[in-house]
Amino acid sequence: MDQFLFYSSEKEKLIHHKSFLPAKMKALEYIYNQTEGKPFASYHYLPEIYDYVYQYLYLWQGFKGWPLPVEFSYQPGEISYVSEKPDLLARLPITKADPEKIFLIIEKPENVHHYPLQTWLDRIEYEKIVSKRVFGDELEVWEAIPAAAQKKNK
Repeated sequence: MDQFLFYSSEKEKLIHHKSFLPAKMKALEYIYNQTEGKPFASYHYLPEIYDYVYQYLYLWQGFKGWPLPVEFSYQPGEISYVSEKPDLLARLPITKADPEKIFLIIEKPENVHHYPLQTWLDRIEYEKIVSKRVFGDELEVWEAIPAAAQKKNK
């Protein structure tokens, strides 16, 4: 019965839900299209405590030949919550350039007392947000210009 309900009436809604893989993959596909081959960073504001899913998805893409972000985690300089991440990164080509773009993956928290979005944004050094792309009611990707890149271009 549950499968029938999903396929018959909820598939369109759930395919865009932040908890399901298709929505997350659409967000990553969008990010890779926006990078224009330039080095980028990706930070993830999620309702869960840790951002395992996006870190693993980036690593999976890396093993498929896609370039990895310069940094990808909850926030800049954050320790890796994926304990095997250093070992996996050692097997992949790493971009050592400064990021020219920052992508902020933002999932709407279900808990109203979740860590405030603005507090999280204040920890990321960017000059300005240049675009926002919505993937359903609960998932957005924002593109920002890094503060350092902006200063280099002046």
